[in-house]
Amino acid sequence: MPHLDPLPWEANPQFRERFQHYQDTRGFVPNSILTMQRRPAIAQAFMDLNRAVLYEGTVSEELKMLVSLITSQPAAAATARRT
Repeated sequence: MPHLDPLPWEANPQFRERFQHYQDTRGFVPNSILTMQRRPAIAQAFMDLNRAVLYEGTVSEELKMLVSLITSQPAAAATARRT
């Protein structure tokens, strides 16, 4: 159970295009970002960092996403054990 519930997409219309990109490429908008909307400057900085990491550089986007998925699995398993 989250300490803060994620806000709906409409809470900050300036993020609509970015949220649509997440929906189109990942199939969902991460709850972490929807929650960060409470502090728009932090949400924007996080999305800018995400964009720089995933979409710039010489490593393919697909490989970066695969590494992200694989490295997130231990954290997901640890979270599941605590609940």
